[in-house]
Amino acid sequence: MVRAGGKPCAVHRGDQGTLHAVSAVCTHLGCPVAFNNAERTTEPSSRPAAWSGEARAGGG
Repeated sequence: MVRAGGKPCAVHRGDQGTLHAVSAVCTHLGCPVAFNNAERTTEPSSRPAAWSGEARAGGG
């Protein structure tokens, strides 16, 4: 995950070398997304701190 223009983006390189970037915010839940390597998809993160690298009070 990276920030572009101050907004979180999920970025990955496809099989053909093409770079793909999408919003790292779930359009349904409004929470951060995580990249699922096994399925090569983004999905809502159950741990919001996982993408930002920030620890949150209460273990979030």
